[in-house]
Amino acid sequence: MTSTIEAGRDEPSDHGWIFGAAWLVFLVFPVMVIVEDATSVATRAAALVLLAAYAAVYTAGLFLLRDIAEDSARINILVTTLIALIVAVAATAGIGAALAMLPFVTCYVIFAWPLGRSLALVAVASAAIIGAPTLIDGTSLGAYWQILLFTAPAVVISLMWRTLLLTEDDRRHLEQEVARLGERDRIAREVHDILGHGLTVIAVKAELASRLIDADPCRAQVEIEAVHDLSRTALAEVRAAVSGLRTRNLPEALDAAKQALGTAGIALRTEISASPDNAATAAAFASAVREGTTNIIRHSTARACRIHIDRGRVRITNDGAPAGPPSAARRGNGLRGLAERAAAAGGTVSAGTTGSGEFTLEVQIP
Repeated sequence: MTSTIEAGRDEPSDHGWIFGAAWLVFLVFPVMVIVEDATSVATRAAALVLLAAYAAVYTAGLFLLRDIAEDSARINILVTTLIALIVAVAATAGIGAALAMLPFVTCYVIFAWPLGRSLALVAVASAAIIGAPTLIDGTSLGAYWQILLFTAPAVVISLMWRTLLLTEDDRRHLEQEVARLGERDRIAREVHDILGHGLTVIAVKAELASRLIDADPCRAQVEIEAVHDLSRTALAEVRAAVSGLRTRNLPEALDAAKQALGTAGIALRTEISASPDNAATAAAFASAVREGTTNIIRHSTARACRIHIDRGRVRITNDGAPAGPPSAARRGNGLRGLAERAAAAGGTVSAGTTGSGEFTLEVQIP
């Protein structure tokens, strides 16, 4: 009687109900009881029609059940119909055939009802199998105990299958939540990188424009227009990052770094021994270039910067660090996000002063 419905699904399964309906083969037992009954042919035919209706309603219930413990009005009407058909068979063909139909409805409610209520119905059905014949026609107590030999394992299998379905549903929901959190972190990193870099360059260009507004109004106008362009570009990149459409690639990141550092009066030398050979590495390197140049403009007194790229490493060095013993850099949001992105590609990030007045940011991805 177990059904391969999928917990939490929105639509009926195309084929899962077939597995549950296969259990209907055991209706052969009430069929045998009805056929062998000593009543009239018309009575036995009516009982068989009721039994066929029971099989049809049961199969429809398997097909329509959309969720574990759905407990909807539709499902409750369907269960009530199944019980009414059992009572009708009892009135037509006797208690034996009717009791043989009970295991189907008890196992069905294990999936369709909350667990406590379904187990209560199982208990009532078991009591009916043991005691109802005695109350109705004086048959000895437990005369139909064989039906319990079928009911007990069917109920146990249904409970195990229900547990497996709910466990699978929990696992799927957990995976979806992890994916959602991962996407949120991705968006946060992208927005942080885009806004950090864009606002830093905008601030530098705005400061330059303010200094030039009296000495060179035409140049100041050019810088102000560049600020407008940068703000629109940053807004478009934020929108693209949020929607997951694209992020800035490595050539674009290098071009943006050249413009930003040039505006800040920092000379840039780029050396590319070999380009990364996969998209994940290139994306991590682009993020490193963006984060590195942003931090140089914000936090250093650098006058020169060098970016060296080969197939598995990007190294960004500037001359704006104070002289002294080598030290590792404190990791803020930007470096932490870069480290996470590099780790996702199987790489590492190191950043700190060299002791000779230089600061180095390096990403290695084997």
